[in-house]
Amino acid sequence: MIRIEFLGVRGSVPTPGRQTLAYGGNTSGVLIRFGNSPHHLFLDAGTGIVEAGNRLVSRSEAIEGRILITHAHSDHIQGIPFFKPLYQPQHQFSIHMPEQAGQNCEQVLKMLMAPAFFPVSTDAFNAKISYETQQPGTTAYPEGYSVTSLKANHPGNTFMYKIRIGDTDIVYCPDNEFIPDDKAMRSSMFDFFEGCDLVIHDSHESRLSYEKKRGWGHSAWEDIAELAYEAGVNQLYLTHHAPESTDADLDQRQQALSMMTRRPPVALFAREGQTVELNS
Repeated sequence: MIRIEFLGVRGSVPTPGRQTLAYGGNTSGVLIRFGNSPHHLFLDAGTGIVEAGNRLVSRSEAIEGRILITHAHSDHIQGIPFFKPLYQPQHQFSIHMPEQAGQNCEQVLKMLMAPAFFPVSTDAFNAKISYETQQPGTTAYPEGYSVTSLKANHPGNTFMYKIRIGDTDIVYCPDNEFIPDDKAMRSSMFDFFEGCDLVIHDSHESRLSYEKKRGWGHSAWEDIAELAYEAGVNQLYLTHHAPESTDADLDQRQQALSMMTRRPPVALFAREGQTVELNS
């Protein structure tokens, strides 16, 4: 059994408040667990990873995991300095990120925690940590899954990830601008999505709002729903909700999504704390 937990579903900045309680205000993060394995696979490290870390350190056992970061925009890494397991010596993590403006993964995180931005440096981490600069392509890991990295259409060097365990495929792509008329992009994304059990994708914009934000690096949720349908995706979870999107706004989008004829069998706007289980 594979268990997927949405730790944060908001884009750009955290959005606490009464108008975002239902969908949540923490920024991007997903946790995947594989059956009884002690391994923890985190996808991105926005503010949503902080509470997950608090839960983990409240237990007595050592934690072993991997953190796959899509890119270094703040809403995808701002939870790292507050992720408590990194400061405790009994834990072990491998942190991955594509190269960012000529800087490798370790260099980027050292900059994140430089004195100008944070009171302690990465030298304060006591866990056993390795830093990996993620490359395009597929890598198999000893924990029994593989990860395929594909460059997304987003400012900076941003990746989308496909996790394969057994016969199950999960795609995580929180920042990506899908341009339906771009035939090469459509073909590439169709191939990446085709037959996937679950896809988590950027839904920052609607078709209406997208017209004023072309080139910003985000997708219209309607276009992603139709692409996922065409690619035979079984479950689609739309994420990276814009800061200005209230619970009422997202409820309206969910109603519109539910009425679309060209959408996957399961198509939902993701909520913080939501969990999904898949057979592996």
